[in-house]
Amino acid sequence: MKILFEKNAKKSEKIEELASIFFEDISTLESDLDVPIVIFQDGVNNSYYSKCHILASIASKIIDLNAKISTEDRESFRANRELMLGHATYLRMKSDASKGREFNDIIVEYNIEYDKDKPLKVWGGQHRARAISEAENLANRYHGFKVYFNLNRNQRTEVALISNTNM
Repeated sequence: MKILFEKNAKKSEKIEELASIFFEDISTLESDLDVPIVIFQDGVNNSYYSKCHILASIASKIIDLNAKISTEDRESFRANRELMLGHATYLRMKSDASKGREFNDIIVEYNIEYDKDKPLKVWGGQHRARAISEAENLANRYHGFKVYFNLNRNQRTEVALISNTNM
């Protein structure tokens, strides 16, 4: 699989290696089609990410809704807000996922430092990720993910903040 760095992303061997591991370990539409993968770099906090599509049946098994800001601290602050599973909007989202609606822009970090069985730590789109998981047997569609690699604590905090702030 070919990995390319977008013109504004500084090439990094470590990021290239992590992205290679991710796309080898996790089946995505892009890896299945053997299309080049593009790595982007945020212009403010310099974090690296790629965009991809993952089937609900795969994503539901590897997403972690308990992402931690600090991977070293077992009791680390978790930035994800409480899921409102009884709210009408969530129930509609779950129903839509069951009928085959694809969701996009689910923000995750590929991180195997803790809970290696669930390497996609969700920082944004928790409700969509949960709806996909609950609907996976009914509609196994591809969903869009923005996957971050090798975030430090400050980058993780910022990704969580910008992914969960509504103005």
